Order: sequence, then structure tokens, then C-alpha cells
Amino acid sequence: MAIDEEHTLITFATADDITRLTDLNTQVADLLNADIQRSVQVAQEASTLVDDLLAAGVDVPLDLIAVAWMQWAQGQVEMGEYGAALLNARRSLPLFRTAEQVAQQADVLKIIGRCYSSMGDYSEALSHFTQAMELAHQLKDKTRISGLLISISTVHYYAGDYAQTLATELEVLRLVRETADIRGQATIFNNLALTYMRLKQYDAAVEHAQEALRLVLQLPETGLRADVLDTMGAVFMERQEFAKALDYFQQAVLIAERGGYRQALAESLSNSGRAYLAMGQGGLALQSVKSALELAELLDTKLAISEYYDLLARIYKEQGVFELSLAHYEQAQALKQELFSHELANRMANLQVIYRTETAQREAEIYQLKTVELERMVAERTQEVSAALEREHQLAQELRWALQRETELSKLKSRVISAVSHEFRTPLTVIATSAALLEKYPDKLGPERQGKQFEKIRDAIRYLDELLRDVLLIDTANEAVIEMRPQPLSLHQLTTLLKEDFGSLSPQILVEPQADLQVVHVDYGRVKQVLSAFVSNALKYSEPETAVRLRVMPQDDTVQITVTDTGIGVPVAEQVLLFEPFVRASNVQAQRGLGLGLHIARRLAHAMGGRVWCRSEGVGMGSEFGLELPKGGVGG
Repeated sequence: MAIDEEHTLITFATADDITRLTDLNTQVADLLNADIQRSVQVAQEASTLVDDLLAAGVDVPLDLIAVAWMQWAQGQVEMGEYGAALLNARRSLPLFRTAEQVAQQADVLKIIGRCYSSMGDYSEALSHFTQAMELAHQLKDKTRISGLLISISTVHYYAGDYAQTLATELEVLRLVRETADIRGQATIFNNLALTYMRLKQYDAAVEHAQEALRLVLQLPETGLRADVLDTMGAVFMERQEFAKALDYFQQAVLIAERGGYRQALAESLSNSGRAYLAMGQGGLALQSVKSALELAELLDTKLAISEYYDLLARIYKEQGVFELSLAHYEQAQALKQELFSHELANRMANLQVIYRTETAQREAEIYQLKTVELERMVAERTQEVSAALEREHQLAQELRWALQRETELSKLKSRVISAVSHEFRTPLTVIATSAALLEKYPDKLGPERQGKQFEKIRDAIRYLDELLRDVLLIDTANEAVIEMRPQPLSLHQLTTLLKEDFGSLSPQILVEPQADLQVVHVDYGRVKQVLSAFVSNALKYSEPETAVRLRVMPQDDTVQITVTDTGIGVPVAEQVLLFEPFVRASNVQAQRGLGLGLHIARRLAHAMGGRVWCRSEGVGMGSEFGLELPKGGVGG
């Protein structure tokens, strides 16, 4: 069915389209735990179908779109494609929020957390896991709660806080034992084994790894089985039982190959190489690590690539091939310089040069002299340099979060400067032209024409003032902490303030009275900033005589404030990204603007512990923009 009204075409999806998309989503769900490679292929097919339908203007149910994107993200995480997974997960999250599907929101937040954790941004990972945990508690879903606790403990593990990791994992173990979730139990026993290994409690590590293996063998063969086998191998490596370790690593390699788990395969291959090296089988070690390096380069996981180059350098050193050993150390160092700041990379490079040069020199002397005393000196020096490198790596991990934040902020500010510079040109040209006319022809321009020129100047100045306010707000909204000054207001008082501030701006703005005396704790100044963006857009994109309605509505634990208009509306397919910086709907491009107002509104809403949303049936159908805040204020 199609409706053609004022050149706007709306096409509804056919039953065949919906059936096909539903079938593809179902296939992906069935394949996720059975054949990850195939599941990613089908998920990509489903997402391509979604994109084609949206590009054709087809009205596709939001839940089907969201599931397609989320499941693609799930598969990409398992394949180690974290950047692509993050993009698809972030696309699906607003759709699940719009549909008020709480369980799916929790699952998507967990995927996003896993992406950030794997990319080394532990602060963002914990933030998203915590949001997902709140939703899981809201659902009273013990399986999701335990799964999220596992994810949180993994972040503590990679951050090196093993005591906190152990405490969290024991709490998870208590929860999963109350459920029939065998996969969850296997995962937590596997994680406990790794933690006990880090704490050098090897007997406990073996015991928990064996229990994890017993459980995972009851499940279909997945990447988890490869992970557990890899853990068994790691524990035996720590106990110096290299033959046993190698056996488990090779089993993990076979499973990862069959299932297409490329990230797990690379790790198991590199671990096999370490076992071969410890057993004195340098040729097999070289073969395994080279295979791991090829996979890591295919996945573009630079940290793993640098680690594998380091391992290859060790193998070549053991074989006495010092030239290749030094070459691989140099390649590893080059990658480290990309991962860390220039200052930190230079410091690490100096240590690496010392390490490579002195180690190669000592090895040559050992090869020539074979004296016990010289071997002892080389071992001591190597240990000192290795300890220094470990300290530098720990410092790098801490600085990496700060550097990533600084880089993102720098990019955003560059975009703001570029956009503002471009937007300033038109109003400045208007001011210059009108001022020149008034100066050059004061007598020839009558009062009416002079008034029009002055109005053009005033309009341009107002627009410049709006641009500057947006720039100041985007700078404020990107601060780590936005200052809040909440105050108690009854809903009646809140409505009265809104009517005084907004009702006087234009006769179009109708503030509906609210007599409710319930008290909310809000920073009215920040609330006004958010609503100003909504009201400004409503006035800008509506006919002059049409009403813009502002309503305050109490909910159970929150208060909602909506701004509704009957203006040009927002295309359905574009509503998902409307609150991103510099994003503007395709039907407003003729209007001036930076695309910052709604992004600022979202940042301020999040700082107040709330959220914003947009609802529109499509072009020409009007819009509703809303702000929801907790009645008790931030953390209330």
C-alpha cells in the first residue's frame, strides 16, 4: 500500500518481507550457540534486508529491525570484530528503548560493555554493565544478573584487581547454582580457575577448571568449550606441566577452527607456541605463533599482534637467530607506538632498545663463552628490564583510558570549530551587506526598507547568539561532571515556571496547567535548557499559527515533560540517530543549524539521571520530544 501526499511516499512492508526478516532473525538465534560463523553470515543478510527496506521507504516493525542489528552485533563480538559490533549494538539500543523492551535493552548494554572491555576501555565497560544490571534487577532475572556479574568480574580481572574479581565470581557462583544455567555455571568455574591461577593457588585453579570442563562437555560445542580448554592449558603451564598444557591448547585449537572463533583460535595457537617453546620445540612454536599472527592481522587486533611479535622474537632468540629476533622486537615496538601516547611510547621504546641490545649481546657472549657466571648476569639483567617493561605496560593501561577520552574530546571540538566557522559566514554576510546599504544609501532607502535591513541585522545577530550558546553548552555537556543544583518543586510550581518562561515567548506555546502538588527534585535551569532545544525546534519547524503544547505528566517514580507540535515531523528511519552530534533530519537541511541542540539536550538529561526521546509518525505528521526525570533527582 502506498500513500502519495505532497510528494511524500510511504510504503508498508509486504507480508513476504516481514516473514523473510522474521525467519532470518530466527535462524540467527538458533545458530548463535551452534555455528557462529554461519550465524554472522545470516545476521548480515538480515541487516542488509533491513537497510534495503528502509532505503526504499518501507515501514518495517521496529522490533524486527532492532533484533537484526543486535544479533549481528552478538555474532561480531564472538568473532572479535568489536568496532563493528559496537556500531550495530548502539543502533539497536534506541529502538528497544522506544519499544520499551527491557530484557533486550539489558542484552544490548551487555554487548556494548563487552566491546569496550575487549577494546581496553574498562571505565565505559563497567558503566554499560552497571546499566544492564539495573534492568536485570528490574526484571528479577537471576540468569541475566549472574551473567552480568561474570562480565563485571572479567573487567576487574583484566584491570588486575584479582581480589575484587574473586569476590564477585564467588557471588555469581552462589547465584548460578540456584538456576539450571549450565553454560553460566561453566563460565564462572572457568573464570574462577583463571583468578585462582593469577593468585598462584594452582590446586584450586585445576579443581575449578576441571569442573568447568565437566559442565561444558554437556553443552553443544561452542567457543566456551575452547575457552575452558585454553584455561586448563594455562593452569598446567603455570605448574610447569608443559605436555599436558599443550594437549589442552591443541584441543582448543580444533574447536575454535571448527566453529570459526577466530579470536579464540589466535589465542590458543599462541598458547600452543608458548608450550612448544617451553618444551624446546622451537620449529613447532614458530609455526603456531605465525598462524596466530596471521589471524590477529586479519582481525586487526594490534595489541595481540604486538604480543605475537614479542613471542616470535623470543623464539628466534632461543634459536640463536638474533637478527630476526631484533627485527620482530622492532615490529612489536612500532605497534606499541600506535597504541600509546608519543611520550609513553618513547619511554617504552628506550626500554625496548636496551632490552633488545643487551639481551642479544649477552646471548652472543653465552653462545661463545658458555660460562655459568655470564648466564647468571644475563638472567638478572633480563629480569630487571622485563620488570621495568611490565611497569611501563601497567602505566600505559592506566593512561590509555585518559588518552582515548582526550582524543574523542579533541575530535568533537575540531568538528564544532569547523561547523561554527561555516555557519558564521552567512549571518556575517547578511550583517555586512545590510550595514553597507544603510551606510551608503541612507537617503534613498525609505523608513520601511531601512526597517527591513535592520530586522535582517537583528535576525542574523540572534542566530549568531544561538550558535554561541550551543557551542558553550556542548563544551559544558562534555565535561566529566556537569554541575547540578536540584531544588524541590511541586508539579504545580514546575508548570507555573514553565508557563512564565515559555508561554511568554510566543502565543503558539500552550503550557497545560498541572495542579498536582507532588514534589520533584530537579535543577530547573538544566530542565529549561533541555526544553529550550525542544521548543525552539517546534517553533522553527511548525506553521506560525499552529500550537506547540508543553505538558508535565507524573509517572510512578518519574516525571515526564513533553513538547508536541504538528509541524514537518521526522522521517522514521532517521529518528534513531537524531540525538547524535551534528545529525539533522533530511527534511530540515534547508534551515540553518548545527545539529547540536538535541545532542546537548540528551547529555544534560543523562547528567540529571533521566532520558530524552523523539516520537513522530513520519514526515508531515508532527513530532513529540520528551524529557523523563527521576522524582528524587540524580541517584534518587
